[in-house]
Amino acid sequence: MQPIGPLMHEHRLIERMITLMGQELEWLKRGEEPDLRFIDHSTDFFLYFADACHHGKEDQLLFPAVLAKQDLEERYRKLTVRLQREHIYARSLTQRLEEAAHKRRTGGGTESVQAIMDALHRIVQFYPRHIMTEDKEYFHQVMECFGKDEQQTLLREFDEVEKRVLHERYQDMVREHEEGQQGRKP
Repeated sequence: MQPIGPLMHEHRLIERMITLMGQELEWLKRGEEPDLRFIDHSTDFFLYFADACHHGKEDQLLFPAVLAKQDLEERYRKLTVRLQREHIYARSLTQRLEEAAHKRRTGGGTESVQAIMDALHRIVQFYPRHIMTEDKEYFHQVMECFGKDEQQTLLREFDEVEKRVLHERYQDMVREHEEGQQGRKP
């Protein structure tokens, strides 16, 4: 398995959570109350699974290894830097959502619901483009810079990060919300 396999598999789980967040946004647009338990799970998912685990593998392992390559094409160097900046932006979106939910929980009025909607909208708009860039324009292309031994080393390092973040916890969390949404109509 190439080292990018786990990263792309994680993208699929992130996409599932984004779908759920899009559904929550639609319900809020119809005037329903925010599901703060779901929002809490969403922020937890993005803080720990998407950022600490997934982006952690990229930011701490893959991107530095790519940027250390002397023969790296300039377009991939630029794309790596762009993806690093996008991860910083993604963290800020998660923080916005977390702060908006806190305001709602502590008595915030309609402005707190609007802040939740704004954060959800930004996250739902951002992540599909970010994931598509990594899947279609980046991962496979930059992996050609690495030999088989380097790829195997990256894969082992990715596994260590993954073990620390408890993958199954987040797969179960997404599955629970998907099952719970079946009775709720968008």
